[in-house]
Amino acid sequence: MVVVVAVFWSAWWLFGAHWAEAGLRLWLAERRTEGWLAEAGQVTVRGYPLRFEMTIEGLDLADPETGLSWSAPAFRLDAFAWNPTDVTAIWPARQVIATPEERIEITASGMEAALALLPDAALTLSHGELALAEAALASTAGWQSGLADARLHAARTEGKENHLDLVFEAARLEPSAPLLALLDPGGRLPRRVDLLALDATMGFDAPWDRYAIERRRPQPTALDLRRLKASWGQLDLEAAGDLTIDAEGTPTGEIQVRAVNWREMIEIGVASGLIPEEIAGSLESGLELLAAAAGNPNTLELPLGFRRGFVTLGPIPLGPAPKLWIR
Repeated sequence: MVVVVAVFWSAWWLFGAHWAEAGLRLWLAERRTEGWLAEAGQVTVRGYPLRFEMTIEGLDLADPETGLSWSAPAFRLDAFAWNPTDVTAIWPARQVIATPEERIEITASGMEAALALLPDAALTLSHGELALAEAALASTAGWQSGLADARLHAARTEGKENHLDLVFEAARLEPSAPLLALLDPGGRLPRRVDLLALDATMGFDAPWDRYAIERRRPQPTALDLRRLKASWGQLDLEAAGDLTIDAEGTPTGEIQVRAVNWREMIEIGVASGLIPEEIAGSLESGLELLAAAAGNPNTLELPLGFRRGFVTLGPIPLGPAPKLWIR
């Protein structure tokens, strides 16, 4: 009986290993017929008898519709032989993402994702977690950025189609020099953001599955922001609220913002040109009244409103609303 089971299991493993490599080759060929650049070098499958460990060398993918491309010297997919829809993806220490405007080299001491996929033809995401360690980005546009570690957890929302519950946390985030110059031109703040954390549910116009790569990325339709927290030096910012997002990526709704040491934020806004200097004094006086009315003069709570393509902070117009879309 042991011999019979071993023979059948070995046959299953060999079939699965062959199917994994053949399936990848077929997928790449289908992308090429659609006009993609889709190339891979050597593909090996190891891990007998308990795992499928597929390593793909020299992987190059480019989507002609978006101009987005990804290149990696190696990429690895691991799964248990008895449950191949629970997949671990392991990225190399160096990879390159390119857009029509720039090429971004990504390096990391660790980049790994654990994905639980539904056993359907589309391989829809059930839940997953991505972990990053000591990551850095360097762009041909001349900017660099990095973070010490980050973790993203995503899971399908019960009872809501095409919605994901998202939990994200990043520590010691280093913004790029152009962004830092825009946000803090006077150099008042530390070089690194201590903490950036997010707890939210986001709706999309399509599920996150294999077709999100093959056809088009799902675009956001709604955001239920339970908590956003950012700690940067003496600045402490929290936010929560709800947005709906139309087909053009324009948000509508309201986010309640709580800011500690908000006066320093006004100084930074004036220095960066986001707030005209001639209104800074009256703006600070008005906000002092609002903060005092709430009971704490050092903490400001105001709604960030999104209406008709524009953003306001309480009664203060800030300008056009950002477009929320995924390339």
